[in-house]
Amino acid sequence: MTGRQRAPLMTTPFALFLAATGVALLAGWPSRTIDGNDAWFLVATVRTAGLAAWAWFAGLQAGNLTNAGERRTLVQLAFAAVVTMPIEMTAHAGSAVTTPMAWSLTYAPLLALSAFVVSRAWTRWLHRAAPAVRWLLSLGLLLVIGALDLRFGPPITLAWVAPSTPNVAAVVVHATVIAVFLVMRLVPRWTRRRDAA
Repeated sequence: MTGRQRAPLMTTPFALFLAATGVALLAGWPSRTIDGNDAWFLVATVRTAGLAAWAWFAGLQAGNLTNAGERRTLVQLAFAAVVTMPIEMTAHAGSAVTTPMAWSLTYAPLLALSAFVVSRAWTRWLHRAAPAVRWLLSLGLLLVIGALDLRFGPPITLAWVAPSTPNVAAVVVHATVIAVFLVMRLVPRWTRRRDAA
């Protein structure tokens, strides 16, 4: 595989994310076998928060992306989620946790995709605002979402709680956000094809 082919996947955000996930595993793993192993909680938090933050800030840049650029960003996020799966699986296997591994592996990419969709829609809505204003308002939106999540529960977006708290509400909310995004993207295309036929 050539360097040109690797470039879209081996990015700086990916390198930082992979390093942070690996460091979380090493930092959380006990140095003595008699100590309790809680590595998974740290790894799951870092992996979930890292993917979501990357997706959110990528969505803020999406106003400058073409459709190809948007697809490339989603591929990068999916690649990062897959590559870090073994790290989380290792931490899960070595930790005394009752959270199903399927949930912990699924929730992170689900939250990340939902975060990308919301931040992209937010950026398009505020496309006339200055970049600094969009970023400040996006931070305000994150605070509002987090506050609502803390107030009402169960955790849907809180990366330090939701990975260890499986719940149907989180799946429904994120799946709905993603479905709305897909409908809004696909319906205009179908309409144009129908009118062109």
